Amino acid sequence: MNKPSTSNLSAQQLDSRIHIFDFHVRNALIRYGVIVLLALINAHIRQADFTDYSFPMRSFLNGLFFGGIICTSSWAVTLIVKDELFKNNQLTYGMISKFIISNLMVGIAVYTILYLLVFGPVAFLNFTAYLFITISIIIIENLAFILYSHLQENKNRRQKATETILVKTGRKKTLLPLSEISYAQVTNGIIRIFKSDQSFLNTQFKSLDHLEMNLKSDDFFRANRQTIISRNAVKEIKHRTNRKLQLQLRQPNDVLINVSRYKKKDLLDWIKK
Repeated sequence: MNKPSTSNLSAQQLDSRIHIFDFHVRNALIRYGVIVLLALINAHIRQADFTDYSFPMRSFLNGLFFGGIICTSSWAVTLIVKDELFKNNQLTYGMISKFIISNLMVGIAVYTILYLLVFGPVAFLNFTAYLFITISIIIIENLAFILYSHLQENKNRRQKATETILVKTGRKKTLLPLSEISYAQVTNGIIRIFKSDQSFLNTQFKSLDHLEMNLKSDDFFRANRQTIISRNAVKEIKHRTNRKLQLQLRQPNDVLINVSRYKKKDLLDWIKK
């Protein structure tokens, strides 16, 4: 057996690269939607007289301009430093504090530059008032997004916990939770499912292809012709010679699964989801 190289990468490190703070359409709609709402509120708060109402377009556009650029800048910086800020996908008060502080530092710096470019070195009190509004918007926007993302994550976790597969073993039929499956492998022509508690089931699936069709979950990956693995079971990814990968699973007994070099990219894309 070839000795694994030292350039190993843990599954937890890979998972941390794909985070709730990544850029995609849903996240963008939430973050910039909050910015629009706060810009509207701020514009109307600053309007002193509502007896002869007219939409405060100038104040609204100023808020939208400043908020949009500051939000985009802080988001871009977060994507760069997120692997350091978030060691895993579990949110803690410490991580949230570091996240907000990093966004505040970027926001204040960008705000100061924008303010000087747009308004010039005018009254300090005016600069301070807008700075206070900027800081408040950054904190509210980030807390709202973190809360939403945390609720979505918990919802997805609960849904996955209830997913099952019907497994025939002899004369018995068992509804097996997908979360309990570590990996499945062809052994002497029998499709054997290994569970996270180190037990296994000899199933009556016709082939590994048949089992793969029944799993219907992105949490499983066909590592090779004989093996299907669960994402939750992956402990470490080891780089071997000839561009091949080897997976070390948590259970049972730190088993090693070889992955063809032709599936290297697919595996790394899958583990990041």
